Amino acid sequence: VSTVAMLTATFAAMQSAQAQQAQTAQSVAVEEIVVTGSRVVRDGYQAPTPVTVIGVEQMQQQPVQHISDYMLKLPAFSGSQHTASGGNEISTGRQSQNNLNLRGLEVFRTLILLDGNRIVSSDVNGAVNVSDLPTPLISRIDVVTGGASAAYGSDAVSGVVNFVLDKNYEGVKGEVQGGITNYGDDPSYKVSLTAGTSFANGRGHILVSGEHAWNKGIFGAGASRGKFWGYDTAKIIPNPDYSSTNTAVPQFLIREGVSTLLAAPGGIITSGPLRGTLFDKGGLAAGTYEYGALTTSQFNVGGDWRLSDVTVHNQSLANHVSRQAYFGRVSYDVTDSINVYFNFIHSNSYGYARSKLDDSLGNMTIQIDNPYLDPAIAAQMMALGETSFRMGSFNFDIPPLQTDNYRNLWSYAAGADGELEAFGSTWDWQVYGQYGLARSDLSGRLQIVPNFRNFALDSVRASDGTIQCRVNADADPTNNVADCVAWNPFGYDQNGQDALDYVKGRAQLYQRNTQTVLTGGF
Repeated sequence: VSTVAMLTATFAAMQSAQAQQAQTAQSVAVEEIVVTGSRVVRDGYQAPTPVTVIGVEQMQQQPVQHISDYMLKLPAFSGSQHTASGGNEISTGRQSQNNLNLRGLEVFRTLILLDGNRIVSSDVNGAVNVSDLPTPLISRIDVVTGGASAAYGSDAVSGVVNFVLDKNYEGVKGEVQGGITNYGDDPSYKVSLTAGTSFANGRGHILVSGEHAWNKGIFGAGASRGKFWGYDTAKIIPNPDYSSTNTAVPQFLIREGVSTLLAAPGGIITSGPLRGTLFDKGGLAAGTYEYGALTTSQFNVGGDWRLSDVTVHNQSLANHVSRQAYFGRVSYDVTDSINVYFNFIHSNSYGYARSKLDDSLGNMTIQIDNPYLDPAIAAQMMALGETSFRMGSFNFDIPPLQTDNYRNLWSYAAGADGELEAFGSTWDWQVYGQYGLARSDLSGRLQIVPNFRNFALDSVRASDGTIQCRVNADADPTNNVADCVAWNPFGYDQNGQDALDYVKGRAQLYQRNTQTVLTGGF
């Protein structure tokens, strides 16, 4: 009897709960349904492509200087170009940009949209700098990485990132933020101000937004700066014991305490019986390099590895960037079913990026009669019957490979959308036009290799006692190189501005991209 009573009570409770749920469902009205991926047609309950939505609440929980700082936390964007990616993009012209790269398939295979429309790319590779977008007004970000991203266009091979703006924002809001690393590096700040209001009894709406961001950057990873995580990095090196006949050992090794053995701050001889001879800051012989227990043709493990660790002085850990971005939008309801609008975007930025030291890794040939050579070493060479040797140096007298990057972008867009009653149905229609212009002026100080290796390094003492390039001391004046200035490869702080101007030149990359978009449809 007790069992039957318990079952009856349970069944009655279930009926009561179901009745309450039904009553609650009837009383709750659905006010809004947000459909993401606006260009993907949804058929019933089946969505042909997965869409990842990043809401403004998520972004506000982690305030960042660039919108990409947040997005790079997502695994799908792990291969993206960022202002902290270093300065090794000299040839592609992407320094100091924030380019999204979905699934590591290259930035120009990721389609970037603003409210479902294209934005002009920032360089000739087709990469869009997302820092140009009005970050304070972004309400959400739709990310499509599935195969159906082709619905957005043929250039969306790896996916689509659609930045959706809050076009109806009203009020005034601002942001001020700043930061610095635990080690006192890369101080940064960002300020922004946004305002929106309606007019003409609510038929019109206007939005304006401005943003300024600045960060100093981090260059090099020396121990004096406290960044020991960059000072004591491990490296992957080839195993000298591996060969086609000995595959039982690993082909590569992971080791700590590794550096190149082909260069040193003041110079190191890398060939012949004097291999390992070091030169001090003044250019005189200063002992012998201590090789470690394991060496390859390029790397040394242990010993004096710290002395020859060129990576400590190399590229930017974070580039210096100063940028400004401005946005304006005005819209107006011409009728109850027709809305027209105009958008304007302008941005400009300056970035400084450093790639690496302009070093020479064992590729300098020094003759015995070089007038800058320590006489003690010249005497040893003569006794050994040597007439030349190979040498490497950090080339501290030559500034690092670096670039100055100036970028500007203008985008003008206008459009209209509305509803049309035809054939017994209501049709949504839209027309849109956009013109974009992006300009970049990138310049870098680079070594003029022929001047340096072929002429300046090979110097002799002329009959009048002056040091000249060997080519200019030739008896045949037709072989002379008029502007050649001899270079002292030993030590550092040894060469003047005239010598530097001869071996260092400026490379210039100027890019101008335009984009015109006209679309319309139902």
